[in-house]
Amino acid sequence: MPPVPSPVPIEARARWGLLDVVAGFLIAQMAAILVTQVGWDALLPVGTALGAGLAGLAEGERLARSAGAPLMALVVAQLPLWGVLVGAVVFAGQVRGRGVVEDFGLRFRPIDVPVGLATGVGAQALVVLGYWLWGLASDGLDVDLPARQLAAKGDGAGILALVLLLGIVGPVAEEAFYRGLLLRSLERRLSPVVSLVLSAVIFAAVHIQAVQFAGLLLAGLAFGWLAQRTGRLGPAVCAHVAFNLTTLALLL
Repeated sequence: MPPVPSPVPIEARARWGLLDVVAGFLIAQMAAILVTQVGWDALLPVGTALGAGLAGLAEGERLARSAGAPLMALVVAQLPLWGVLVGAVVFAGQVRGRGVVEDFGLRFRPIDVPVGLATGVGAQALVVLGYWLWGLASDGLDVDLPARQLAAKGDGAGILALVLLLGIVGPVAEEAFYRGLLLRSLERRLSPVVSLVLSAVIFAAVHIQAVQFAGLLLAGLAFGWLAQRTGRLGPAVCAHVAFNLTTLALLL
């Protein structure tokens, strides 16, 4: 009887890593820029979720150039970015690894819903409290201005698209990329704590929102902690959904 081969370590079976993260991110930015240019001849700053690409509407000339773009167009313009991010995760897992479920924990359990929702709402409450205190200390700093300007650009179908895409589609895509591919790529090289902090910093930084950086950092830490604690992306996705929907509920 031939000997039973020993298990192959994940490092030998999964060939994905930080190169896949960088390539996916850069291609996603180029795809979003191309779509916005083709769509209405305006170069919007491209970020993720409620950050750059949407919140940049409050910035000088870019606000003037994109002021005529309907809310629906601004929201849908994020789809190629999210699509490429998800594509990078699928390519890394299915082609260069053992699959997105095995490598990145893209699975859900019923308990993920209440745990994730409670974490997301709690994180948003801390962010709101922190910025309220910051506003008192900084003579009324308006951290919600970009998102409020975005919400003010439309109603009806545009608002519905905003809720569905930024409240659900965006969080799923971002969690697959940032807490799936990015975080686990970092964990192959660094300690879990360093990987958690670094992934949260990157997540906050790519939104290109200096004022909102602290709040996004807190959110990234919470989402990443859930992913590490459970080994699944389900709780992190639910938390991200709750975080974004709470933001929208406060502004719409």
